[in-house]
Amino acid sequence: MKQNGFGNRVKELRLSKGWSQQELADRCGCWQSAISAIEVERRGATLYMMVKLADQLEVTTDYLLTGKS
Repeated sequence: MKQNGFGNRVKELRLSKGWSQQELADRCGCWQSAISAIEVERRGATLYMMVKLADQLEVTTDYLLTGKS
């Protein structure tokens, strides 16, 4: 079954841009391990990180959280 959570949306958007986890981490000013943990939903993202991810992935925070535009 396909996951539809926050982490999966981050991963799908990152891959659609052709970026590695390291590249997204560099753009967000964090460690690659933080992106990995968010994508597999081993840990949540802080509000600050959600805003950074949404900005870099060119979506709204609402979309990252709910999957709805």
